[in-house]
Parts: sequence; C-alpha cells; structure tokens
Amino acid sequence: MASVANYATLQQTPASAPRAVANPGNHPTLHNEGYPRLAFFLSQHTRYLHLRRFSALAIRLLLYRQHRLMGMEKDLLHLEDRDAQFDPDFLKNFARIDAEYNTPVIVREKTQGRLYEKLQNELREYEEALLRFNRLAGKGYDAAELRDFQVFLDRNDLLGLDAAIWGSQNDPEGHASDIYQVVDRSSPSTITLEKGNTYADKCAKREKDMRQAHEAHEAASILYHDSSNRPPTQQQQQPTATTSQHQTTPSNHQGVQGASSGCP
Repeated sequence: MASVANYATLQQTPASAPRAVANPGNHPTLHNEGYPRLAFFLSQHTRYLHLRRFSALAIRLLLYRQHRLMGMEKDLLHLEDRDAQFDPDFLKNFARIDAEYNTPVIVREKTQGRLYEKLQNELREYEEALLRFNRLAGKGYDAAELRDFQVFLDRNDLLGLDAAIWGSQNDPEGHASDIYQVVDRSSPSTITLEKGNTYADKCAKREKDMRQAHEAHEAASILYHDSSNRPPTQQQQQPTATTSQHQTTPSNHQGVQGASSGCP
C-alpha cells in the first residue's frame, strides 16, 4: 500500500515545474549559447552548414587500407604457391578451399579460405571508403553562404578546437581549406556555367547576392531581435551596370529593370 502511495506522489507535478513545450525544436530561446544554438540555427538554415571533409585524414586511411591489402595480396600468392606445390589441381576447384574449413582452427588460420574471408571484409571497406571520398571530393563550399554564416558566428563565439574552421568577418578567407557545403543546393544555370561573364550573368549574380544577404539577416533575427546592432549588408555596395546604350544603377532588391539592362 505504501509503495502505491509513493508511486502516486512521484506522478504529481509540482506547481512550480515548467510546462513542457510542444515541439522544442521550433523555439530558438530554448537553445543555450554555444553549440546548442549553433545546431539549432543550422537545422533551420541548412544552406549554411559547411563542415570539413578531413581530406588528409581520409587519404591516410585509404593509404593504410591499401597497405594492408597489399600485404594480404602477398599472403594469398604465397598460399596459392604452397597449395599448388602440394596438389596441382587444388587451385582448379574452389570447393577444395571451402573444404579447408573442416580443418582444426589453428591450421585454418593459414588457409586460403580464411584469407579470402578477411579479404572480402577489408576490400569492401576499402572500396566504400574510395566511393565516399570521391563523392565528397567533388563538392565545394559556397562563398556567399559562408560569408553570411560568418556574420552569425561572430555573434556566437565558440571556444573549441573547431572555432576557426569557418573563418570570420575579420578574416573571411581564414576558413579551413577542405570545408564543403553539406546540403546540395540547386545548380546554377547552364549559361552561367559556360560563360559567366555576360551582363545578364553578372546582374543575376548581383541579385542573388542581395537576396542571400536579405535572407541571412532574416535568419539571424530568429536569435537576435535587435536589428539596430546588425552589421551593414552588401546591399549598400551595388555596382553600376553599363550597356552600349545607356547606364543603369540598381538601388533595391528588384535589381536592374528593363531590356536595356540585360537582366532577365
């Protein structure tokens, strides 16, 4: 009876206990400064998520696995020579290799069958590591997104070893050389990839930069509500575009208007 009373007491919620918040992942104020707040921000704006691929470490592991495989390859050639000398027909039937598993464990360790088992696992891990490295090696970082992310980081000081991975506003190029944008974004248009120097391309890029800057400040407002402390945006530095007919200077987020500007 006493145990039932104690259980009932434990189930009672004190009046002073805070109410559970529904969907805590939607409330920025629940995430403390530091990595919790950084993780929340990146969860809401995945385009800013840039991480290191640790290329040098990955290559070290690939080289190490390659070394191990070469040693196993050498061992296999040795066992094949040994077994061929014992019985010339041994290497003509894999069933003979499978039958070696019926031998005592101590002897089994020095058989082709046991070595094939090790090779199967080692080679699979090596090939998977190669494919992963190839996928990541083809990805780069988005300079514009990284600059906007640096604005957020300068307001959220990190103290760990990885604090300098993304660079800063004072040193925008000081980021790690092997960072990449984790979440794939839509690819640029074909004309931008092939040419990139036409007036329309430059205009589109300028409009994209202004739009990204605007989105970055909207994202930052999730965690910071005092807009008066925000740094100046790139919208205050808009170049003047010139065509063969006349000159037009954009002054807002709408970009350059009209056919003479060359903007779509």
